[in-house]
Amino acid sequence: MLQFGFFENFDGQDTLLIWGDSVGFNWLYTYLRDFADGKVGEVELNRMAWATAVGEVKVFLGSCSKSKDMIKSNLSENGRIIYVQCSAEQFAEFAEKIDILRLESCIDGHQYLDTVNVQSLQIVASKGEYPSNFGQAVTIATGFL
Repeated sequence: MLQFGFFENFDGQDTLLIWGDSVGFNWLYTYLRDFADGKVGEVELNRMAWATAVGEVKVFLGSCSKSKDMIKSNLSENGRIIYVQCSAEQFAEFAEKIDILRLESCIDGHQYLDTVNVQSLQIVASKGEYPSNFGQAVTIATGFL
């Protein structure tokens, strides 16, 4: 299972943090490979049975041409909406980066899913570094996520 949330100024930068276990990262890897292979056009992460949003955040993944790679974050009255639109090549690179996180032998670690064109929002995939209640604990401690 994976969890994901938006964290303002997380280690100095607004961050989409994705954390969980090998099974969840295996599912994410499969979808990223499907994007890379042109089998999927758009997915709302919130609708996946293997992923749970923490806080008021919706994440959309979608394909685009290489020159239009984009990660955009908007705040609406219904919460944070994050759009990750990438080329097949970029999704293949993301899949390659998280491949290690899906292994049972990987106890903990993280990967930055960066794109060349985007610096305003970082995406961090993490295994074994955050407890399952991490997002809820941040919300309780600060009053916001």
